[in-house]
Amino acid sequence: MSRQFTLSTSNSPSRGELPIITKRDITRAEALLLSSAVKAREIVRRADSVRPPPKFLLDTILSSTTASEAKLHAVKRKEEHIIAARNLMSTLSVHSTKFNHQLRTFTSTLAPALHKELQILEDMVENTMTPRVRSAADEAGELSMKLTTTSTLAVRGLNDSIDVAQRRRKRGPVRWVRRLGYTLIEWAVVGLLWAIWAVVTLVRGAMAMLKCVARVGRWLVWLV
Repeated sequence: MSRQFTLSTSNSPSRGELPIITKRDITRAEALLLSSAVKAREIVRRADSVRPPPKFLLDTILSSTTASEAKLHAVKRKEEHIIAARNLMSTLSVHSTKFNHQLRTFTSTLAPALHKELQILEDMVENTMTPRVRSAADEAGELSMKLTTTSTLAVRGLNDSIDVAQRRRKRGPVRWVRRLGYTLIEWAVVGLLWAIWAVVTLVRGAMAMLKCVARVGRWLVWLV
């Protein structure tokens, strides 16, 4: 185990005795003071040193001014957080100014115009559209009442006339012409298919006869 020496731990006198300061204690105190001074000097040196800008500082400069970007490479290590805080405050100030400007524009220009248009639409709905809808609903109710009470026979007569007209149309000469046309087309297609089949059959028969004649001729030649 490493032993740490301090002024309070070495050669501590017992109670009731006067402390005895030796040369070793003075040397130890001097060494502690010198090591503290060296540490302090190293801390100061590192704080005053310049290093590549860290990520948190680069993130704060994305929306900062060009002057901050120009001074970025000469920033001391102890001033990095201060400059980052200044950049953040500058960015927040710019965004706050823009937001306040947009808020004033909305409240002074856009919101009154929208409120005025909304009032115009409300007046149109209440004074124009609503009476028209009510009158149309009343007229529709009256027409439905008339159709169900006084005009029942007329509606039935109209439906019967429509049915008769449709039946006449189905039974008229146009229907017979359609049937005759469909029949003729059907027989024509069937006749065409039979003709094709007959031609194919004749061609196959002729080819078979030619093959038989050729075989017989070969057989006769072979006998001779």
